[in-house]
Amino acid sequence: MSTLAKTDSKTNVNRVTKTIVTSPDIYKPVGPYSQAILANKTLYVSGMLGMDPQGQLVCGGAETQTRQALNNLEHVLVAGGASFDQAILADKTLYVSGVLGMDPEAQLVPGGAEAQAKQALDNLKHVLEAGGASLESVIKTTILLANMEDFPAVNKIYAEYFTKDQPARATFQVAKLPKDAAVEIEAIALSGDLVVAVAGPCPCTRT
Repeated sequence: MSTLAKTDSKTNVNRVTKTIVTSPDIYKPVGPYSQAILANKTLYVSGMLGMDPQGQLVCGGAETQTRQALNNLEHVLVAGGASFDQAILADKTLYVSGVLGMDPEAQLVPGGAEAQAKQALDNLKHVLEAGGASLESVIKTTILLANMEDFPAVNKIYAEYFTKDQPARATFQVAKLPKDAAVEIEAIALSGDLVVAVAGPCPCTRT
């Protein structure tokens, strides 16, 4: 191999690509940023506003602006070769979008936070199974509550679904959830043949 060929090979190994993603169907960025960046098969999307292609906020308040913002997001995702789904499987890891306590007709179930938590976890289980995962393979969950006083009731239901080798978890109270829901749950899980191992203190730890 010539010296030139060796140099080219080394250059290719160290080369990284930052792709600027732009959709002509939405407003131009309102500051020094890009609509999205594609790097190493991952699309990083800037925050979307409810603005029309001329850069004006649409009329109608939060509901209309949310619809416009999601339309804008869809355009950018398409431009970057991505999409919005219930869950995304990437390299044996399943990333599940936030799940609400809604029935198949997209209506919140009656009964408050406890009933919604149960329905949300049922929904989560179905999405996990569709992605080749399970409750047992979940490694991290995030619980969003409209009222932290509902935590004991939600935690009780949660414990009925995650009975052992529970995943890592974080819980937050938020100002408001979609559809005025009481609880929303998102998760990250492993997809494949699950092996559970237990790690104790490092053997080299000294007292």
